[in-house]
Amino acid sequence: MTVSHQGERLSLIMGVFNGERYIGEAIDSLLGQSRPADEIVVVDDGSNDRTGEILAGYGPILRVLRRENSGAYAAINHGIAASTGTMLAFLDHDDLYTPSSLACRRDHLEAHPELDGVFGLIEQFVSPELGPEVARRYRLALGPRPVELLPALVVRRQAFDRVGLFDMSRRTKSNIDWISRSRQRGLRLATLPQLVARRRVHTNNLSLQSTQAGNADLLAVVRAHHRRRQVRDPANEG
Repeated sequence: MTVSHQGERLSLIMGVFNGERYIGEAIDSLLGQSRPADEIVVVDDGSNDRTGEILAGYGPILRVLRRENSGAYAAINHGIAASTGTMLAFLDHDDLYTPSSLACRRDHLEAHPELDGVFGLIEQFVSPELGPEVARRYRLALGPRPVELLPALVVRRQAFDRVGLFDMSRRTKSNIDWISRSRQRGLRLATLPQLVARRRVHTNNLSLQSTQAGNADLLAVVRAHHRRRQVRDPANEG
């Protein structure tokens, strides 16, 4: 059966703050897609390095929005609000897509109208400039893994809107909070066996820099998840 792609547009959302070291590779992985995004929205969250200059070098193929520094999830929310696609995808400025990343997820979602979103697999890698000695300090799970992170997700905008924007009150883990809310909203999410993204591990990863804050945010997310489950469970209603 031939699936029509007519009328479907995909917007890729990226937020960046001081990403001059890696953002060029990330953008190149987007432009090298076998089925590219219809729109790439990059939100420069108040960078004071060469990020703006690098983005400008790509010309009008990128839609670049600049704003005062407000945090990673505020930047992503801003990009979502400004985007026009009927589907949304996400990539961190220091990560990479595989060449068929968008094609495999988008094609599957279009072929299965009953689904709200599609995940693929992610693998981690230590950024090459760190060298083997530093790389040995990181204990990474080897090979592609089914991890529910934003770079693995393509989601229909209508479904995303039912869940709502990312919680900007936390510096980290708002992506996990969104996935939790999406499950409790009943979104129908599938996971494909294809590798779609490579997550770069480096010395400036937000999640590595903010271990204490990240642990507190994760605990808050877990507590909120359980509170929502209790509200929805009829057995807890008196």
